[in-house]
Amino acid sequence: MLHKNFCFKGPKLFFAIFLGLSLFFLSPDAKAQQDFINGFYMFNPLAFNPAIAGVNDELVLSGIVREQWTGLNGAPSTQYVNAHLPVYSWYDKYDRPGVIDYPTGLSTGFLLAHDKLGATNYTRFSAPVATRVRLTRSGIRLSMGVRFDASVFTADYLRLNGAEVENASAILSEPEYYLDFAVGMYLYHTQWYFGASMTNIRGYEMDDLDYEFVRHYFASAGYAQPVNDDLTLRLTTLAAIVEGTPFTMTLTPAVIIQDNIETGLTYRYHDMFGAFLAFKPMDNLKIGYWYEYPIGIKANEIGATHEVMLQMTFDRFRKRVISPRYFW
Repeated sequence: MLHKNFCFKGPKLFFAIFLGLSLFFLSPDAKAQQDFINGFYMFNPLAFNPAIAGVNDELVLSGIVREQWTGLNGAPSTQYVNAHLPVYSWYDKYDRPGVIDYPTGLSTGFLLAHDKLGATNYTRFSAPVATRVRLTRSGIRLSMGVRFDASVFTADYLRLNGAEVENASAILSEPEYYLDFAVGMYLYHTQWYFGASMTNIRGYEMDDLDYEFVRHYFASAGYAQPVNDDLTLRLTTLAAIVEGTPFTMTLTPAVIIQDNIETGLTYRYHDMFGAFLAFKPMDNLKIGYWYEYPIGIKANEIGATHEVMLQMTFDRFRKRVISPRYFW
């Protein structure tokens, strides 16, 4: 039996957003990709958009371990731990007595990430702050956020056997510390969302190590269409550009089965294809596995990427849910 709201108006909206992402990112150039990468972008959006903090009105704890390009020595290895929650909420003009689905409010959290690539180690602690407001009685909301980053970067080129380093001082480099910030917005409803953000806004250049942190631009969108009570179709996308590198876009179609199992495919333009599976052994616990394989003639040498995610939610902050949850 088809869901009574099953229709194809939503995909038209998503296509418009998708086109907007492409136009939005036909923009500036610069130098290199430096930020963290994760496959489970739809479940870990706080990594690239601070406006996500608190939008689902519950405490969310997430951990991700990613082993990238396992066929290469010194390939990237990344670990994330993050949490976010609402810290203050208030009624708005659309609230009805005793029914608060996603209240207007203020949220915060933290994100700790570590990335190891060859002889380099990069660790970042981030603190996002976001505020969200309800725009319409139908439930369209806007969240706006800012994130403050404190990072440390180290390089130990003595670990690279036989490698030549132009600047000898870089072999025993001292840790480099720097501060930066990010901003973002997130417009969302029960069945769709659109987000845009900018990270590494200040940027930082380490002359001794010939390494530079450059500005990143992200946009994300998603649409979910219930087919019946047990099956929902979902499409999400993440577009990104790093100054000096080509535009990239990831598409991830998926199905949600009985609100407990999520599985789908993923494709990043000219870069990789893969699949993922996530399930809920308990109502507040989600476990996921992500697999991707590179595209290109040297794919066998580069090897696959594996990612494991663990996410827990605590709903003591949510007064009442009056609509289903399709996104993370």
